[in-house]
Amino acid sequence: VHYLQCFQPFFAILNNGTAIIEKAGQWSNYKDRVVEACQGYQIIVWDGVNQLKYDPTSTDQTQKVYPRTCIGLTAEGNVVAIQVDASYGNYGLSLYHAAQLMIEAGCVSAEGGSSTYAAREEGSDEFVVLNNPVDGAERTISNGIIFVSTAAPTGVFDHAVIESEYDYYAPKTSAKFTATGVDA
Repeated sequence: VHYLQCFQPFFAILNNGTAIIEKAGQWSNYKDRVVEACQGYQIIVWDGVNQLKYDPTSTDQTQKVYPRTCIGLTAEGNVVAIQVDASYGNYGLSLYHAAQLMIEAGCVSAEGGSSTYAAREEGSDEFVVLNNPVDGAERTISNGIIFVSTAAPTGVFDHAVIESEYDYYAPKTSAKFTATGVDA
């Protein structure tokens, strides 16, 4: 991991709690202070500026519309993370448009790439892929970012998660719904 991050951009949390995004070649400046790190694919925003040019005729991977995950930092040091799916044909983002989205979210630096998004949804004990990865299925990865809630279960009802087999319903139709109670 240390070797790879010498030649790739990276997102890291330092031992003082500060989050950083750095360009390739900067690992040695931080490696002794890093608590957690994730190698990135490409810096897409730097000093508040989109680092990519828009060219819809290009076949470059950065111009193709795919599911995308990006992580960025605001000037105040807040972490911003987005995941955009590409469920239906051309929906999704090019990295150029992902960078624009991160800038609109207030990021002064960001990196991004392709995406596999998985989670344990409310009311479930199962960890599942929730997006439609570009290859059609979850793929083997060498690293990733995991967000974990540190909230302890209370066992006290807070709200219900209501689910059904369908997302949309026509008037005067019937559907089966299930409700699962979850704590905060």
